[in-house]
Amino acid sequence: MHDRSHFERNSASPQRNTSSRWQLLHLWSIAALLLIGTTGLGTKWLFRHWSASSCQTILPMTSDSERLYCIQVAAESGDLEALLGAIDLVGSWDKSHPLYVEGQTLLRDWSSMLFNLAQHQLNTGRLEAALDLTDKIPVKSPLYPEARLAIAAWQQEWQRGEQTVAQFETALQHREWKAAMKQIEGFSTFKIDYWRKQRAIELLTRLGKEKEATTTLQMARDLAQTPNSESLAEAIALAKKVDSSTYVGREAKSAQTLWSRTLLQMTAERLQQEDYAGAIATAKAIPQGDALYQEAQDWIALSRASESAQKNDVKAILLALETVRKIDPHSPLFAQAQTRVQVWQAKIQG
Repeated sequence: MHDRSHFERNSASPQRNTSSRWQLLHLWSIAALLLIGTTGLGTKWLFRHWSASSCQTILPMTSDSERLYCIQVAAESGDLEALLGAIDLVGSWDKSHPLYVEGQTLLRDWSSMLFNLAQHQLNTGRLEAALDLTDKIPVKSPLYPEARLAIAAWQQEWQRGEQTVAQFETALQHREWKAAMKQIEGFSTFKIDYWRKQRAIELLTRLGKEKEATTTLQMARDLAQTPNSESLAEAIALAKKVDSSTYVGREAKSAQTLWSRTLLQMTAERLQQEDYAGAIATAKAIPQGDALYQEAQDWIALSRASESAQKNDVKAILLALETVRKIDPHSPLFAQAQTRVQVWQAKIQG
């Protein structure tokens, strides 16, 4: 009975015995590291026996070896803040630190990860972000000299890229297509993808738009040379298609206003000649969105009212009066409209 109860007591607590063995193993792990010292073998041995789940309960008294393992896990998770924290910790160690050799290997790897992130920022056009990340590579990192050289090269190429863009813009403004194209071709020698690919494609697209806009505006100007309302209306419609983001976009806008003003002058002449249908048709040629569109609508209203009042019918004259009263007091046609109102009112009273 005594042997049996002794066996039952021993077999009833295997989990407690196992837990005790793991605790003992953990203590031996740390002791082994202290005995082995700075050898990479000792550090790696500890890492294999230090559970990542233990990193959830890091305490102030946690050893550097344990912190290093946990930070390595965090750094390799892809989290930037964790990566920077890992670099800061290991970068502060000097050669007297027992984990210095292992730390230098990890510091190179982590610095390389940070450098790759910086290059990604650089290739998407974020120079300042790239410089900020690269500046975080510590002096003690094996990658530090390479990082400093890269920063200098990036800044130099960025300056050259901005100068190239400025020269491209000047050529574009002067419609020197070959000179503009030459600047774009110069990006082929750049090492940074942002300039060699993205900006080169963007400027090539802009060059195409500028050339197309210039051709369209010239066609509109050719049409406007014919002094009739139909040709001017076509010219305005064509000029309206010019991309407003181009350099000739402003010229196209000015040309539209000039041609619209000419159409309104024709409208006034036809109204004076009592060619009401012609006046209305001419004013209608001015498209919505044009700077003179509202004035054109007032001319249409005045022409229709004048045509109606000409019938010498009370009902028609009242309709004419109602139409012109809608013309805004700030309109250039308001005074002329009021003069006609007085004439039409006199007709009713007479």
